[in-house]
Amino acid sequence: MATQTTEIPFRSRDRALQDLRTVSRTLPEITRAKVCLLLADSPDPDSVIHYLEKLLAGSPEDFQRLIENNVAAQCLVIVFAHSQFLSEEILRRPMLLDDLLESGDMNRSLNDTEFIVQLEKVQLEKVCTEGLPNPLLLATFRRRQLLRILLRDIRGLATFSETTAELSDLAGAILQVAYRHVLAEFRKRYGTPQFLTPDGRLHLCEFSIIALGKLGAQELNYSSDIDLLFLYSANGETDGADSIDNKEFYKRLANALTELLSTYTSEGICYRVDLRLRPDGKLGELCLPLAGAKAYYKTRARDWELQ
Repeated sequence: MATQTTEIPFRSRDRALQDLRTVSRTLPEITRAKVCLLLADSPDPDSVIHYLEKLLAGSPEDFQRLIENNVAAQCLVIVFAHSQFLSEEILRRPMLLDDLLESGDMNRSLNDTEFIVQLEKVQLEKVCTEGLPNPLLLATFRRRQLLRILLRDIRGLATFSETTAELSDLAGAILQVAYRHVLAEFRKRYGTPQFLTPDGRLHLCEFSIIALGKLGAQELNYSSDIDLLFLYSANGETDGADSIDNKEFYKRLANALTELLSTYTSEGICYRVDLRLRPDGKLGELCLPLAGAKAYYKTRARDWELQ
């Protein structure tokens, strides 16, 4: 193995070789040679051998099963070299990689509709408070999909544009499903927002979440914020027993949705939400009626906002 290890570009060689010796003691010669080849071809062999040693120490049976499977071993090396938070996920739940490889989803891109279907199967109300979705379950779903997208990306199974599109569709799906659940809960509390048209007719007040920035351009990366703008049809009030005006209803909804997506959990957060691109930035209203937004963009918006 000495000849093989000289070809591995370790940064902290003594520490890495110690971890490699610990890992190698449990492996047959052919598997040791495979590990050395994977390390030599990795952009960060120090990180890879560090996490392999931690996986062996914490889950020896899972380590043996995964490292002896050629595809699984390659996936381990990719994750351990490229993502600390996904590496920690593998250490906590090694079976996640088995489930992913067996699912068949590694071989194709998923669109927003498919993400929504999968996410709707998750019991988002489980162990939650105040009837809102559980942020831990949303963050868990996102992290597991990021693992799949990363592996497809680094293994060359997806193009750059496919990867950014999937990352964007994933964010859009999580946002849409979370919104549906929050909206349903708020309608239970306050009723349905409505407004009167100039001719005196009562209409349902609708709501739009507009994606700006990288999400709006379908160019989201692995760590991007999501830039959002909230609009509602018109001023009015809800029809519930505990009625509030539409502006307050959607302000509360937008705050709840933003907090839900950015809540820290044991699986991290879903997304950092940036609302500074709304009209008048930090000084502007969190939610705008459609007429107010049109007036702003017609009369006061800066060039970059119009672009």
